[in-house]
Amino acid sequence: MARNFYIEEDEDIPSIYFGLEQPSGFVPLVDPVILARLIKKQYDEREIDGREYFNQIRVQLVSQYSSGQISLTDIFHIEEIIEPVTLKIILGDWMTASFVLSQIVSDSIFTEEFKNQLQIYIGNYISNNY
Repeated sequence: MARNFYIEEDEDIPSIYFGLEQPSGFVPLVDPVILARLIKKQYDEREIDGREYFNQIRVQLVSQYSSGQISLTDIFHIEEIIEPVTLKIILGDWMTASFVLSQIVSDSIFTEEFKNQLQIYIGNYISNNY
């Protein structure tokens, strides 16, 4: 179930709530101008979160390279495979990134373990932010 925006009723300066359930004293927010502004703000935040997660992925790969677990060629291979996913994450499109990742086949370098790690993180992000 998706989260929705709710606005406090009968207040001069109403609070806005984003959640799964409508709180008491709130009604669904339907003003298209306000909704558009709030949705844009969410995507701005999702882009920031996406850039941060992409950097975590890079740090992980560089750390594995530094410790001799993978080669530079392995890093390039992994980056090439997950590029469509990281692009969507950086753009704040986490749900699309999850779908794109589900279509990627693991191999001996882009392992199922690494793919699962990405899927779990992205899935948790979606559960907590959508």
